[in-house]
Amino acid sequence: MIPGRFERKLIATYLLLVAGIAIAVGLAVLTSPDAVLIERLKESWLMLVIGGLLALASAVVLGFLFTRQVTQPIFEMTTIARRMAEGDFSCKMSAPSSDEIGQLGRALNLMAMRMEDRLAELEEERAKKAAILDSMVEGVLAVDEMNRILFINTGACRLFNVLSVETEGKPFLEVIRNKEMLDLLNHTLREGVFARQELQIFTPVQRVLQVHASPLKGRERAPGAMLVLHDVTELRRLETIRTEFVANVSHELRTPLTSVRGYLETLLEGALEDREHARPFLEVIHKHTERLGRLLDDLLDLSNLELGKVALHRQPTVLAEVMHNVMAIYGPQATRQEIELLAELPHDLPRVLADRDRIAQVLINLLDNGFKFTPKGGTVRVSASLTHPTPDTLHPAVAFVEVAVQDTGIGIPSQDLPRITERFYRVDRARSREMGGTGLGLAIVKHLVKAHGGELSIESQLNQGTTVRFTLPIAAADPEAS
Repeated sequence: MIPGRFERKLIATYLLLVAGIAIAVGLAVLTSPDAVLIERLKESWLMLVIGGLLALASAVVLGFLFTRQVTQPIFEMTTIARRMAEGDFSCKMSAPSSDEIGQLGRALNLMAMRMEDRLAELEEERAKKAAILDSMVEGVLAVDEMNRILFINTGACRLFNVLSVETEGKPFLEVIRNKEMLDLLNHTLREGVFARQELQIFTPVQRVLQVHASPLKGRERAPGAMLVLHDVTELRRLETIRTEFVANVSHELRTPLTSVRGYLETLLEGALEDREHARPFLEVIHKHTERLGRLLDDLLDLSNLELGKVALHRQPTVLAEVMHNVMAIYGPQATRQEIELLAELPHDLPRVLADRDRIAQVLINLLDNGFKFTPKGGTVRVSASLTHPTPDTLHPAVAFVEVAVQDTGIGIPSQDLPRITERFYRVDRARSREMGGTGLGLAIVKHLVKAHGGELSIESQLNQGTTVRFTLPIAAADPEAS
């Protein structure tokens, strides 16, 4: 072990002391004439040298021991401090003494313990905040002053179809290629103020986003900005549907009312006395008032269905009886239009848990559409079959009966199929209105089937025909259900 500064000073002091005494004794021996005195001085000098060397050795040993006692704890504390600076707070100083160095060691141990607890609290708080941000439906994204992504939560990753581990630290435009959003970020970073904008993105899917940008406050200036992204696509779609609904209702009411008012004005101006023309006028008025009545009845039914105000009287029902009764209603119409009306029902079809009148209403709506849009010589077919549940259905433990109404009519264009069950949506508005349709039939069918716990699906090919399928749960008490 290399001697310390204190040891070196101690050794030098002893050497100087011994050297001084030796020199003094040597001078005394050289200058003294007495032989006896010289001999005694020599003995004293020798003893002094030996004693000095022994004292020097003792001082060196004691110095090493004292220095080791002082420097060893300091070296240990230096090591602990260096490991603490590297983030390791698990190391502690072992058995500190009761002196000032021991007090310093205990203080260092206490500081390490408190810093370890504080860091654990901060890590727990960070994990909580990350979990909260990841559970948010809204997307949250933070960037620094250079537009590099600092944080992106699960909601934002879902909106832009990216992975958070692949985006952090990358430039914003490299991850999200949207110039409007980048301009909003730059405005917030430059001005340091809150900003809001509604914009569209087209990848991975088309969405409407409401973007809120706010600066991340620092001591002197904004070190970054944060974006909160609200997906308002469905809200804007519903607003559009509501606007279209109001416009459609106004149009559907205005058309027959205009006709009724026109014919009434003609009758009041004198045509009422003309028996030959008065009756046709009154028949037209009667036709339009009936159409208005059907429209209002359908609107009321649809509103009650959507609000859940319709009470279904569900009971085990023989579906074949309901289907035969409805088909009997359309038998004469099928003969007049020269359309073949067919039924394909298995004899062992189980009973369904349904409201008999409401299921009849569903079938009447579907058959009515089939006859409206099937030309002379076509076919309208009604069939039913038992379907077994699959794991991806809404009720995987319940079996269903599937009813299909198929026609060989004009069909529905593929682009119109997603919206065909919307209120007042028509593929051929003029033809549907001319045939007396209200544009609410399929919307009512969809809600009635859903109220029964079933599902509705529509398949169609232009100029080849349409097939509408819906499912009904079988009655649990039915032997076939078990």
